[in-house]
Amino acid sequence: MSVVAVCGLAGGAGTSTIAYVLARRAVGDAGGPVLLAELDAAAGGLAELTGVTSPLNLGQLAAGRTEPVVANGLPFASLDGGLRVIASVPHRVIPAEDDDLARVVTEAGSLHALTVVDCGTFQSSGCEAVLDVASHIVWVAPRRPRTVERVRAVLLDRNGLPPGAAAELLAIVANARSAGEPPGRALREVAAARCQRLVFVPFDDALASGRPEAMRQDTAGAVLAMATFVAPVRART
Repeated sequence: MSVVAVCGLAGGAGTSTIAYVLARRAVGDAGGPVLLAELDAAAGGLAELTGVTSPLNLGQLAAGRTEPVVANGLPFASLDGGLRVIASVPHRVIPAEDDDLARVVTEAGSLHALTVVDCGTFQSSGCEAVLDVASHIVWVAPRRPRTVERVRAVLLDRNGLPPGAAAELLAIVANARSAGEPPGRALREVAAARCQRLVFVPFDDALASGRPEAMRQDTAGAVLAMATFVAPVRART
């Protein structure tokens, strides 16, 4: 069982998209049910990508607000293929204590072969609580001119997030302007100081629009590299 926290180092990095494709790819390969959950209920990114909404979000579950909404049902929606989704349209966030949020994510992890949490950015409320209980962290950063400085500031500087017990991967996601520019030496060195793996995700219209089935081969290869890192996902042949 794995709990994967997907966390952006900047807004607009593609965090929700990466979380979605990782969870979707795992269905059928993880050896059990797969859950995709959204931490930031004010964003609504996963609902837009998946086209479904759940009766409750993580904040509501952590706050214990489960009645009567799911008295006779389950707190998640389901996509074709069996992927379970906890996501909501943008709305006012219900505050939840970090301990309660960590408990809910841990419980979800015990009930699923793979639980993927879209944390939004590292500044999102409750993010550190999820990072503390995650077995794997996928940091997502956009490929921009100052990406190296951003990664260093958050992951390496003293005022950034302290490393924990989780295995960590840094995904650099290209935009249209940086479509063919893989990470340079400086970025690789910064990533190596904190993360066990660095993956460059090239720009792909299919990925950006939430259509992983139409991804190019190089994009699919990047997703495979991330998927095999966040075990127990097994590589498809």
